[in-house]
Amino acid sequence: MKILTEVIQPQLIERARQDCLGEIQRQFAGDFARQARMRVSLFPSDPITRIVNELARILGFPFRPDRSGVQVQFPDGRHGQQWHQDWGAMANPHAIGVTAWIPLDPIDGTRPSLEFAGELPPLAHEYDSRGYVLTSHPELAIHPTPLLNLSIGDVVTFGPRELHRTFVAPTMTQPRLSLDLRFIQ
Repeated sequence: MKILTEVIQPQLIERARQDCLGEIQRQFAGDFARQARMRVSLFPSDPITRIVNELARILGFPFRPDRSGVQVQFPDGRHGQQWHQDWGAMANPHAIGVTAWIPLDPIDGTRPSLEFAGELPPLAHEYDSRGYVLTSHPELAIHPTPLLNLSIGDVVTFGPRELHRTFVAPTMTQPRLSLDLRFIQ
């Protein structure tokens, strides 16, 4: 896991955030308040396209919109992702690529974040009908590292076999909006 600090302009993040909120509210109209976690496929948006192009240049991998999305995670922890690896989202346990996780809200202890526990060989995963991970590997997460402070414009990058999960703590009372962008060779 690597944090690229302030690589995306805050104004661009704010524009992407507004576009994402609008799309999520459109797709979850009337159901928005009852959801604990919402995920939508990536959609065309000028700010998102600019973010993707900048990251493709920095990371050196082709972007895969079909493997990317927008996510809202509420702070109650329901439907938070358990320990998993992103090779499943990349559709290949031996994928060569990078996930770029971009919080569209500040990660300041009031919003859910991510927690990492290192890179491992590909692990089996099972998912429910909504795409939430059912299997977890807590015995492998010996030295977890939660990300507690990220500024607008920071990007967290990690490989497909990096063990991670949604991190929620009692101090977190606000929802978090993020982009999950996948760049795959």
